[in-house]
Amino acid sequence: VVSELPSLRRSSAANDNDDDSEVEVLVGGEMQLDEDTIGTKTTFVACLAACGTACAGVELVLSPKTQLSSAFCVLRPPGHHAGLSGRVAGSETQGFCFFNNVAVAAKLALHKYPDDIKKVAIFDFDVHHGNGTEELFEFDDDVLFISTHVYGEGFYPHSGLDSEAKNIVNIPLRIGFRAEEFHVASERVLRLIEKHKPDIIFLSAGFDARQ
Repeated sequence: VVSELPSLRRSSAANDNDDDSEVEVLVGGEMQLDEDTIGTKTTFVACLAACGTACAGVELVLSPKTQLSSAFCVLRPPGHHAGLSGRVAGSETQGFCFFNNVAVAAKLALHKYPDDIKKVAIFDFDVHHGNGTEELFEFDDDVLFISTHVYGEGFYPHSGLDSEAKNIVNIPLRIGFRAEEFHVASERVLRLIEKHKPDIIFLSAGFDARQ
């Protein structure tokens, strides 16, 4: 799937490395892309399993053979900090991410099921801004990306305010926000998704916001 989608092809590579050398290191030994993102000899297999699981979830929902109403995918490594060239422009690390799982899954739905899926919504409620997913879908009117996240001094990845792209909606919350504030933000998210009228909805579910 990754190789067939040029815009996502390099999401496992650091900006200063080419694709072939990066994959070779991922498959054959240990590597350190940055101070957060470290790989071992099994990392590439784990990345493919995570990304493939997200794609399998799409198939379970959209395939005529199954047509489930929803699918829940438990994935590691995570993906929402992986951008066009791996590390998002202006970010110091990839935040433990190699492939952007939800982005690949969304692209799969759009490309493989074009008659059924014309518009997608992605809601990322991780406590950190989904900067990689934003970079991948910026100015793509077929995809609405909404991120609720903490924004404040010293809080990674130091992004997630207003975007020039109309399809990107960032809802920053203060450090230490209370449940009531998240509920208000969630109501806004629901209104935005209803307005977009997507054919499929993806939840990029980082549970580090649970407290």
